[in-house]
Amino acid sequence: MAGQGKPELNDVAQRLLGDLRRIRFLAVEVKDRAMGDLATLNERRAAHLEGVVLRTMDRLGALHPEVSLQLSTPVSPGLRVLVAGGEATLERMLFNLVGNACESQARTVDIRVDLDREDRVRVHINDDGPGFPRAVLSGQTSSTKAGGTGVGLSVVRGLTEASGGFFWFGNRERGGRAVLTLLRAPGDPR
Repeated sequence: MAGQGKPELNDVAQRLLGDLRRIRFLAVEVKDRAMGDLATLNERRAAHLEGVVLRTMDRLGALHPEVSLQLSTPVSPGLRVLVAGGEATLERMLFNLVGNACESQARTVDIRVDLDREDRVRVHINDDGPGFPRAVLSGQTSSTKAGGTGVGLSVVRGLTEASGGFFWFGNRERGGRAVLTLLRAPGDPR
């Protein structure tokens, strides 16, 4: 009878070994991607905000047809913001934030853009979902999803700060809100 447990133990050991190999592969992949991202973050480049917002809305609209994506303020076609890594980084940040809102059981996600007197551009992402969990707001966890890694909001915060901007998120009376504040690119028309 003692011998009957060994094949099961071997199966479990083999599955664990396979899981460890997959984890190692993922860790190397994440490290390589982070190193590539860091290489592109050496300089802040101008990114066309309107094009990135519209592309992000198109991509996520196709993935989440049940969610109404709205741009409540027109974005000037020439408006550019400074982003470490340029448009690809801005698209990654917006895809993460708008995607999180779409996945939060929201029916509507509204994007609004405004400018202030100090040449800062704010991108507001508001949704009518349940809002951010208390554990996320209090800093106990950074994941907004069950089984999530919590990396998304941290990446957005890091990329925003590397761009010379600010990132804030919280809850509204009904739903969640995330706000990216970025610097307007020099020489852009007012």
